[in-house]
Amino acid sequence: MTTRYRHLIRAAGLALLPFLLASPLLAGNIVACPVSDSAVATGLPTAADRGGLVLYPSLAEFEQAVGDQLPLEDFAGGAVSEPGDGIGDCEEPVGAASDDQCFSTGDLIAGFGLTSTSGGGYVVLGDNHPQVGQEGLAVGPMEIITQEFSNISTIVTFIDDDVTAVAMDVIPGCNGLNVVVQIYDRQDSLLGSTTISVDASWHSGFLGLTSPQPIGRIELRTNPSGGQLIQNLRFGPDPDLIFRDRFEP
Repeated sequence: MTTRYRHLIRAAGLALLPFLLASPLLAGNIVACPVSDSAVATGLPTAADRGGLVLYPSLAEFEQAVGDQLPLEDFAGGAVSEPGDGIGDCEEPVGAASDDQCFSTGDLIAGFGLTSTSGGGYVVLGDNHPQVGQEGLAVGPMEIITQEFSNISTIVTFIDDDVTAVAMDVIPGCNGLNVVVQIYDRQDSLLGSTTISVDASWHSGFLGLTSPQPIGRIELRTNPSGGQLIQNLRFGPDPDLIFRDRFEP
C-alpha cells in the first residue's frame, strides 16, 4: 500500500469518527447528548388532575388497584436478543404491524403504537445495554434533537377505546433526571400531567395511572430533548372502572 493511500484511509477514518461516536448502536455511545446531565425545570406541575386521573408511585401499588392481568409488552420479541445489543431505524409507528429490522409483524402485542414528534424512527436497546444500565429492553426515538424539532417527544397512542389503566417504566436518557408526562383522552383533551424523576441519567422511573375517561395517548419528553425511552408497557381496561360503569346504577 502506498503512503498516499495510507493517508487517504487515515483521513477517511478520522472523518467517520464523530459519526461513530454518536452512533446509537455502539456500546456506551447511544447518542451525542446536546447538554451535560442535569435536572431541568419543566415549568409544568408535578401533577395535574382533570376528571379523576389517579397516579401510582410503584408497580405494586398500580397492580393492587387494577390487578396483574393487563397485557404486557416487554419488547423482547424482536431482533434484539443478546445483552447489550442495539438496533436503530425502526419505522414509525412501532407496533403489532411493524415489519423491519427491529420487529416482525406480530412480535408486539396489538393495541398501541409508538411515534415521535420528529418522525425519525426508533431505537431498541437490549437487556443491560451500557447506557441503560438495567435489565429489560428499552425503546425510544432515534433522533433526540434536530434543527426542526428541538424538543422531541415520545408518543404512545392507544387504539382501543377502553384503555383506562396504563403503566410503564420511563428513562430520561442523557438530558436531565426528569421525564414530563402528559396524558390525553381520545378527544385530545389534556387529562393531566406529571413529572417522573430518577436518581441518575439512563435510570428508569415508574409511571402508573388510571382514568375514568379512556386514554387516547401519552406524551413523554425531557427538556431539552434527551432520548426518553420506555420499558414494560402495560395497558387495558381497569376492571374496577368497568365494573362500576357497567353494573352499578
